Amino acid sequence: MFIKAVLANGQYRLLKWEENVQNPVGYRVLFRTKDGKGLTGIVVGSGEGKPQGEIISFPDKLPLVLPRSIELVKDLAYHYLEPLGKILWDFIPSIFDWYEEEVVSLAPRSFKGLDRKSLEIVEYLKKKKKVRYELLKKRFSSSHLRLLLEHKILIKKKEWIIPKIEEEIFKLNLPLEKALNKVRSEEKKELILYLYENPFATKEEMIKRGFKISHINDLVRRGILKKEKEYNIYTKNFSISHKRKILVRKKGNEIISGSFEFVLERVLKIAEKNAATGKNTLILVPNRDELFSLISHLSGELGDRIIEISSRISSKKLYKNWFKAYEKGYVFLGSFKAVLLPVMDLESIIFFNELSNTRFPVNNIDLRRVAYILSKKTGAELIFATPYYTLESFYLLGKKLFRKEEEKFKPNVHIVERKNEIITEDTFNFLKSIKEDKVLFVVLKQGYSYLYCPRCESVAECPECGTFLTYSKEKELIFCSNKKSHYRTQEKLCPSCGNRLEEMGFGIERAKETIERLFGKRDNFSFTTFPSWKESWEHVIILNADSVLSVPSYKSKEKFISLIALALRVAKKTLLIQTGLLSKDEKEILRRKNLEALYEKELKDRERNNLPPFSRLVVIESKHDISKILKEKVSENFGMIYDAKRNLWIYMLSAKSSNGILNKLRELKRKEKMKIILD
Repeated sequence: MFIKAVLANGQYRLLKWEENVQNPVGYRVLFRTKDGKGLTGIVVGSGEGKPQGEIISFPDKLPLVLPRSIELVKDLAYHYLEPLGKILWDFIPSIFDWYEEEVVSLAPRSFKGLDRKSLEIVEYLKKKKKVRYELLKKRFSSSHLRLLLEHKILIKKKEWIIPKIEEEIFKLNLPLEKALNKVRSEEKKELILYLYENPFATKEEMIKRGFKISHINDLVRRGILKKEKEYNIYTKNFSISHKRKILVRKKGNEIISGSFEFVLERVLKIAEKNAATGKNTLILVPNRDELFSLISHLSGELGDRIIEISSRISSKKLYKNWFKAYEKGYVFLGSFKAVLLPVMDLESIIFFNELSNTRFPVNNIDLRRVAYILSKKTGAELIFATPYYTLESFYLLGKKLFRKEEEKFKPNVHIVERKNEIITEDTFNFLKSIKEDKVLFVVLKQGYSYLYCPRCESVAECPECGTFLTYSKEKELIFCSNKKSHYRTQEKLCPSCGNRLEEMGFGIERAKETIERLFGKRDNFSFTTFPSWKESWEHVIILNADSVLSVPSYKSKEKFISLIALALRVAKKTLLIQTGLLSKDEKEILRRKNLEALYEKELKDRERNNLPPFSRLVVIESKHDISKILKEKVSENFGMIYDAKRNLWIYMLSAKSSNGILNKLRELKRKEKMKIILD
């Protein structure tokens, strides 16, 4: 029989299976290809054909992912038109991708008489012990390295590149009675008896028990104890059934919205209740800062019941935490790399702050959709714990797919008509009345300003991606705010025509400069490009709300409402909004803090124009014109533009599940080189 393993690059390999693992689906497998490369795969099923590699081992005692996770990834692959293998490994922490590579070390010999360059290489390897051959070639001459290898001064061999996940374990190296007879110290005898009863104990465990490091080291030196390194972190034996269960949703779906403190209190209650009854909780937090803040808050109450899955912890701890998912009564917190955790007895999935960026930058998959599918496959309740719900969640509330618990908005809302000024007269007068209250100024733009080219009669754009360039007066730098590596210069010249550029609009630097000129430097004044849910202020002032509303995107109004909702959660007394693009009715709705009315209006506009959530928007990018193929194979109804700066043809069309367009695109993607982005 052959098993099908998927690699980190998304490719599959068929491997002959000798049935040393009862059901290998979900397990990691180490194997060697026919050309001698050692690689890691995840078993996703069985197959037929010729073997494409030789199995070395199954390195973990339990499956890395559960079969339900593979089913989840299949659903995502279908929805986003992406290969299953790529999505699977996108969501797996990199510490699990082991591979073989050539490493170089020093031969056990004398190095006298070597030339200066050879001695430099020898001294480098003395410090490093062993180095990957590819890295060594970048530092030293390839021909010189080959010469030292030929003369057997250096040794080159293949080794598995494994993150530092080894666990130092200790056990008795002698029979118990013989070991006890070799020591006089009562403390050392206690240590020997402890290891007899607890074989494979770690140094950390022994120190926690009060044993001294010096005693442990002495017994190892005398051969009474044996020290080993093992990457198979100890995990308890579990009986894992791969039979399909009939899942019953426990409590349905819920949205809890309010201030950070309000939501945190409810999340803590859910996690505490689950832990007390031996159930597990999975909390997914897309924002890294909020993840670490939440871990800190919950750890104070739940202690070692909190299990972190993130890149900031050591590889060893991450490896150990991953397999903690098979135990009971824990709260697992992580971001995108935690969705495939093999959590058993999962009672609740909590999605924390859906107003943050919920798209995984690696593959554009929405973490909310992942959480929703996972809840259906596990039967766990799904809870959105958030400052406020998004337009899509409001739509689902209307469909009765969620229930809600909501804290009322506290601050008063003032709308101030703005034209081009940074501070209007009304805002100036409001600020004059404030003495000691904390004020947060929200300026939705980095740097000092945009830049305008009089010759081109347009705002200067990044030549790489078309984003408006940003000018920073503090750094004396012009850069692309989308990706700074795209464009960085100190020259205030148009990238298109070379003409001198002029400052236009304002960013956070210019706003701060203006306010400090008018009011002086005030300790109670703070500035941000986006408010943080974790903090609170007496007054919040959005200086340039129109920078969201003026963006030519169907999402601009939704983003504006999300911004207002978040500002209403962090402001205690007043939210002041400077804008010139809202209608009289919209201003009145905002003053009443009736954001649902704004959502209702936006949903009607979306339905009329066949926009999400009533359809899916598809963007196709290609290096050559495929309009003829799209008309023949997919649909005649699409828009097209040519991006000369990136040499790309871009096509836009709308798709519904009923019109079969996505299935046609799925087939077309197999044959044509193109990038498909789905909203």
